[in-house]
Amino acid sequence: MIGIDGIILFVGEKIQDITGISADDLLGKNHLDVLPLPKDNIDSILTAIDDVLQHKEQYEFLSVNLNHEIGYAILHCILKPIINPSTHNVVVLHVESKKLPLHIYLNSILSQVNAQSLSDKYNQMNKDDLLTLREHEIAFLLFYFKSAKKVSIVLSEIYGKPVSAKTIANIISAQLYSKFDVYGQEALLDKIYELGYHQKIPQSFLSNLFIKLS
Repeated sequence: MIGIDGIILFVGEKIQDITGISADDLLGKNHLDVLPLPKDNIDSILTAIDDVLQHKEQYEFLSVNLNHEIGYAILHCILKPIINPSTHNVVVLHVESKKLPLHIYLNSILSQVNAQSLSDKYNQMNKDDLLTLREHEIAFLLFYFKSAKKVSIVLSEIYGKPVSAKTIANIISAQLYSKFDVYGQEALLDKIYELGYHQKIPQSFLSNLFIKLS
């Protein structure tokens, strides 16, 4: 829980696990000073907070920063406003976060190579005979977001052009179901987990991103 002045008011176990920082070291501090926020994305995070305060609606985003600490290079976050019923103003922000894992091979080399070398090495180690890059992207994102619409938002931002939710849904039903030999999204998600695609970040994610999902 963060006050509108940025001061941390409550810390749950999940945030302590993600950051590796105890509640005692977080409470009463400004979140920008103590939380391990990717520096490249701070302005976008502040804009997200302003958006929540102004519109009084939740704000969901994906934050990717591969120049930051490996444990929280990729975060899926939701900012939820808590509103005073008397004044109708936002008084507290409830922050939910979860980290998306990077592939183990990527973890081992990330701090040792530059971006181009990282991309080259990653491509060599993660050649995929089953899925195309686009199918891989969709499988990875679908596992976490469970929504063709949210997958389309992320891919549209990455490539700088519209990728419709209908296109994503068609690829899921016409290509992924067949390649994974399943029918239905739940069975597909189980197969993605079984084959490890939930931990195999697509090559197109090897950059710094801040993507609004709602």
